[in-house]
Amino acid sequence: MNTSASRLRTSLLRSALMSVSSTLVGVLVVVGVLSLFSIWSVNRAWERGIAEMEGLREAARLGTQAQVEFKIQVQEWKNILLRGAEPEELSHYRAAFHGRRERVDGVLTQLSGETAALALPGHAREIGALQRDFKALGAVYDRALADVLGARDNLPLAEAGQIDRRVRGIDRALEQRLDALSDTLSDLAATQRTALSVEMRSRYDTLRTTLLAVLTAALLIVGLALFGALRKLRD
Repeated sequence: MNTSASRLRTSLLRSALMSVSSTLVGVLVVVGVLSLFSIWSVNRAWERGIAEMEGLREAARLGTQAQVEFKIQVQEWKNILLRGAEPEELSHYRAAFHGRRERVDGVLTQLSGETAALALPGHAREIGALQRDFKALGAVYDRALADVLGARDNLPLAEAGQIDRRVRGIDRALEQRLDALSDTLSDLAATQRTALSVEMRSRYDTLRTTLLAVLTAALLIVGLALFGALRKLRD
């Protein structure tokens, strides 16, 4: 009789331990899977946010570069007018002016591709318009210089003044648009950086709350399973 009772008690203990163990394993699996998924989700959001932020930072950098290159080109044009009386100086500054023009156009082309990749169609259209207007502006400069210079290889100051009066101020509208574009892109980059920080903080808080809730529920389930097992043994 005692042997039979002992065997029964042993069987009940084994059954209780298996029940608690399987419950514990199940809870650990659920918590582990949920934790891994949460970490993967946060990491994915972080990588996506970083990529977008880096893209906007690059776009902002290109916008600033286009702005600076354009201002330097304007200065090169002034150098043509102020120092073009000597053939060598005129040739040097004309080459510098056209070289800077190519650099501005190249930067705007890069910027157009960057904004298109960032899904900023409005900015991409504005950059396209800027490129067209920039090329038209270059044609005005070239025509004004050719009309006065003709076949000569130098530009006396008197004639340089005539050219200056003809084209004075035509670059201002384009310069203002480049300034506005650069400022807008810089603001977008700063906004994205702030938004990413806020999103990551929110995700961290949500993840922490969720895991604490799951762990609490897991401990409760294991506790109930253990309580049930002990109750069977007492019975």
